[in-house]
Amino acid sequence: MKDERKEGIISGKAGEQVEIPFSNQVLDFLAELSCLIRNDRELGRDEEIRAFGFWCRRANLERLKEKYSGNGVRLGRGLVFHITPSNIQTMFAWSMAIGLLAGNSNIIRISSRLSGTGFKLKALIEDTFASSGEKETVGNMVRFVSYDSRDKERTEYFSSRCDTRIIWGGDRTMEEIRKIPLKAGAGEIAFPDRTSILLLNTDEISKLGEEELENLAHRFCMDTYNMDQNACSSPSLVFWEDGTDENVSDENVSGYAGTQINSRAGQVRKRWWTAVEKAAADYELTAHKVAGKFGALCTAAMAHNNLGEMSRYGNLIWVVPVKSITEGASGLKGKFGLFYEYRIETLEELIPVITEKIQTMTFYGYQKERLQSFIRDQRLRGIDRVVPAGQALAMDLTWDGMNLIERLSREIT
Repeated sequence: MKDERKEGIISGKAGEQVEIPFSNQVLDFLAELSCLIRNDRELGRDEEIRAFGFWCRRANLERLKEKYSGNGVRLGRGLVFHITPSNIQTMFAWSMAIGLLAGNSNIIRISSRLSGTGFKLKALIEDTFASSGEKETVGNMVRFVSYDSRDKERTEYFSSRCDTRIIWGGDRTMEEIRKIPLKAGAGEIAFPDRTSILLLNTDEISKLGEEELENLAHRFCMDTYNMDQNACSSPSLVFWEDGTDENVSDENVSGYAGTQINSRAGQVRKRWWTAVEKAAADYELTAHKVAGKFGALCTAAMAHNNLGEMSRYGNLIWVVPVKSITEGASGLKGKFGLFYEYRIETLEELIPVITEKIQTMTFYGYQKERLQSFIRDQRLRGIDRVVPAGQALAMDLTWDGMNLIERLSREIT
């Protein structure tokens, strides 16, 4: 016997509607949603939701349309089943928007733990769908579902009917879901656990005045604290390119503890982290977050034997030096204000740590083109994005090295 609760979710028009990428109906809906978010006082105070609303504004959508439409004749692939994470409350909305822009109908699994402003955002989206006119077409292209992640039967059901499955989640989640088959011809896009890095040029940081340094520290906090470092693109490991600093001996560099603070490079680092502490002053550090940060530090200490003595800048910022760089360092993941740092003299010293686990490189003090060329010329397996500090969380339709409009639509030749 059919499960009517599940059948009803994608019966009728839902799941059958496809559009051309960047259809007028979708652009109108997202632009209206952007206005509603920006005019809502409560949602406007939430950094994550405000960023989503800003991304959906008409001017940005038109820019994306011009960039990604191309000259081909394309249609959405059909029904996309999105499995979104619980630790980033707005991810369901981002995934929905991408699926719609590519021209698809969408079943979006939302964590049962969605609450607060995330829950209000979902309600606002549904209310906007309920409006009459052209948006009714868009409303038929989206269904939200929420069920326990252990409910394998429902995941099997939606997986068997979708044309593309998108998985945002941890490696363990990914492994379990990938055991569930898709129908013949269906595709899958997976966004597993990844980490990111920040590359700072010590000489360039040392030249910054107080206001410039505060501005850069604020941008770094936007990349990290806004999502508790949960986003894969939030940097956890900071590399300082010092060049050859005659005031820093190998002994002083090792562990970044004690006498290294007397070096020029050490003073620059101390000044930087002090500025970050000031920029992060409004961050709400709850007891739960402190416990989570301590747990992450303990896990790292047990897994890595190359960590030095931690420096604390209040309770907001814990900085752990890495004494020697290895491939395993790509797994160092901070949260709630836990960061790792390592000094290099040349970019080539990055090569051992850049594995496929590294997603984004943010930077200050470099030309973006130089870093992109370095990644290409060294044939590095990791780093899909190179963006200035402050833009780590800026969503694009190319993510993890994939053009999502192309992956989620088909070209008619």
